[in-house]
Amino acid sequence: MVDKVEPSEVAGVFVVYFKGLEGSPLVEMKLELPRQLLMFKKGDKVTLELAESPISWGEKSDLHLRARIFGLKPIEGVSILYASAGGLQLRLSFKESSQRFQSLSKVYIAFKIMKETG
Repeated sequence: MVDKVEPSEVAGVFVVYFKGLEGSPLVEMKLELPRQLLMFKKGDKVTLELAESPISWGEKSDLHLRARIFGLKPIEGVSILYASAGGLQLRLSFKESSQRFQSLSKVYIAFKIMKETG
């Protein structure tokens, strides 16, 4: 879920903070996005798919990113993955057991905003 969205120190770039929902291996994520790609707002529920190979485009996602992992760090039962997507920073924190990526490898990420029904 999107916890907050705020401008970064770089003009035209925003930082989106996500919190993992209960039962999710994702604890939290911080993502920099340019204004042109900013589609998230506070409170949005978002599904996230991570893969080591490209994820096909389609109705299943609203945004695709390809990033290069430049660091992995375990801290207090959480694995933190640091990556760069076109020079913009991405930081994902996972429960320790869900970490499967290696430093300097590519990671593909698809985001889908869940539409409220009712």
